[in-house]
Amino acid sequence: MLLLEAENAALRAENADLRAENIALRAENADLRSRLGLNSSNSHKPPNTDGLAKKTATGLPKEKGKKQGGQQGHEDYTLKMVAIPDKIEIHHPTHCSCCPCAVWGAYIIFECYAECGF
Repeated sequence: MLLLEAENAALRAENADLRAENIALRAENADLRSRLGLNSSNSHKPPNTDGLAKKTATGLPKEKGKKQGGQQGHEDYTLKMVAIPDKIEIHHPTHCSCCPCAVWGAYIIFECYAECGF
């Protein structure tokens, strides 16, 4: 009988220790879960720590049933091309599109040809 009482007391002490450890682990788990939801918009963290996940759009809510752009019946204000323009402007490039070489007239200088292959 004395052996059973000693074993019972040891088990009760172990049970109390395990309950205390369980409470501490639950508190740590809750803290870690709250940290998982943090990002640069709801904490002091910089935006580069948010990771590569795409952010959801937080703009104005879209109206249902309407597509983007001009709606049906909307007047079009696009500039149209005319048959006889008032003025014609010719634009020549000032530099090569792939390097900073200067362009002279319609010909690219020799260094650009050697570097870019044009």
